[in-house]
Amino acid sequence: MSPSKAGELDARGRTLRLLSLLPWVAARGGATLSEIEKHFGYPNKRLYADLTSLADSNDPFDSNSPLSAVQIEILTEDDEVRIICPSWMADPMRLSAADATRLFTAGSAMLSLF
Repeated sequence: MSPSKAGELDARGRTLRLLSLLPWVAARGGATLSEIEKHFGYPNKRLYADLTSLADSNDPFDSNSPLSAVQIEILTEDDEVRIICPSWMADPMRLSAADATRLFTAGSAMLSLF
């Protein structure tokens, strides 16, 4: 993640942080904004704005939407955040060394075509 001024993250860094917190919150069954802020070092106002923007831009009926299978609820009364996502997103991938090598080799071959 690349910090800019005063420790803030650029768009890429914020996206990476959002993608890491989605499965964390989903696995816990929810979290408060302050718990997420503390665990991820995510300033509360920026966290709320990013989650709200993500929730507003996510269309579960648009199969072209990258997060169409993810549901985000922000309950402002209790500052509670609930994220419902498919199990493949909440559970980390487990690859054997052989699988990882095959995946790396296939990816490298694809990159050489471009």
